[in-house]
Amino acid sequence: MGPYSPPPGLFRANKRFEVTEFIPVNKIKVPDGRLRLVDEEWAALIGAAMVEIGQKTPVDLVADGDAFLLVAGGHRLRGAQIV
Repeated sequence: MGPYSPPPGLFRANKRFEVTEFIPVNKIKVPDGRLRLVDEEWAALIGAAMVEIGQKTPVDLVADGDAFLLVAGGHRLRGAQIV
């Protein structure tokens, strides 16, 4: 079996963490004033892990019209963008 090929997006959990839904990366906006900066090296490692085994932990997003705002998961988002 070959390595996992992730789609160009991420999964997020609903409010009760019962169901996840697929959100294309280009629909996710990162708001200004994030608590911590993204470490590109760490994000690249996460992206590589996503290629090998898939995304294990959903990102936290809130709906913003037709898009979504990132609440938590900046390294996972950046990792998905890198790969």
